[in-house]
Amino acid sequence: MFELNENDQRTIQIVVSRDDLEEAIRTVVGEILTEKEEASRDARITKAAARERLKVDDTTLWRWDKCGYLKAIHIGRSVYYREADIKRLEEGRL
Repeated sequence: MFELNENDQRTIQIVVSRDDLEEAIRTVVGEILTEKEEASRDARITKAAARERLKVDDTTLWRWDKCGYLKAIHIGRSVYYREADIKRLEEGRL
């Protein structure tokens, strides 16, 4: 193995087979898609947005939080819900 520094002007050529290149691309794309999926799963929406999307009132959201049906995220006095949980309820998956 050799080290390159900023002043080094050598040209490096790497030879990779087509199959190896395709596998590397699949791996990187898979990792990016997984990261995006995790980020969207962790996205939060406000109580007002959840209430509007689910067509319920604050009391129902409070009751669902207490029984564990739709857990709220409390940050200070603000209440949020996970986007993935809201989608799950919209799709009818319990």
